[in-house]
Amino acid sequence: MYCDGDYMSEIIDNGTQNVFLNNRCEIRLTGIQSVDSFDETRICVTCLDGVAAVIDGYQLSVKEVNLDQSVVEASGDIRGFFYENAANEKRSFLRSLFRL
Repeated sequence: MYCDGDYMSEIIDNGTQNVFLNNRCEIRLTGIQSVDSFDETRICVTCLDGVAAVIDGYQLSVKEVNLDQSVVEASGDIRGFFYENAANEKRSFLRSLFRL
């Protein structure tokens, strides 16, 4: 795994969600409310809008958490990034149950 140098300048967060990925080995998320869990293969955070975001990979490590600025930085072998929304999953289950 090879990552080189700084990959972005300082960003002033105005409450929006941004994802910056560098060479699949460094990631910076803005608009983060909390870090819910993390280990070497998965980092789970909650965005300011309540949506859960997940980083999947190997040898992941959280480099910075600054909840005052709503920023999380991590590094490792990043294999995926996706959003989960529990409200949508429940709605989908109910729709399938009642065929809505």
